[in-house]
Amino acid sequence: AAGGDANALDRVDQAIAFYEASLAGSELDAQIVLRLGKLYGSRISRLASSGRPAAANAAWTAAIRFTARAAKQHPSEVWQQAAAIAESALGKGLASQGLVDAGRIALTASLERAPSSDAYESLTTIDVQTARFKDAQRWAAAGIALLTDATAGDRYRRAKLERLAADALRQAG
Repeated sequence: AAGGDANALDRVDQAIAFYEASLAGSELDAQIVLRLGKLYGSRISRLASSGRPAAANAAWTAAIRFTARAAKQHPSEVWQQAAAIAESALGKGLASQGLVDAGRIALTASLERAPSSDAYESLTTIDVQTARFKDAQRWAAAGIALLTDATAGDRYRRAKLERLAADALRQAG
């Protein structure tokens, strides 16, 4: 509850500390782990977007350390999802600051942890903007394959990926 309150007050670091403390000694709660992953992503995004890639990388390293340690205590794939959210945020943040190669590496690594349409979308965008149209098509197709038409969110993400794929085809001629 304290983590949720701190998050509502936009105190991301404090919310992370509360969530980590609650997960350290208790049973695994997948919803809290995923909230923690989103908070990691938020912190990393803020740091990277404000021109602090070294601080963003340090925050990512701390997130990876905690999730790895916690996964040993409470084995579950949800820890990989939380780590992937953090790594995807790092990749997007680095790419937004012009560190495209480092961003691509982090995004690709996040997909190896846990595939997400968000990471596929980011990689597709990077490759469209850097004239790697064949790679962009591959990323878009993989991201679309993850999605269903069950929710409005999935339909929205699918439409974004389809638009990016179309951009790649148009620019490739």
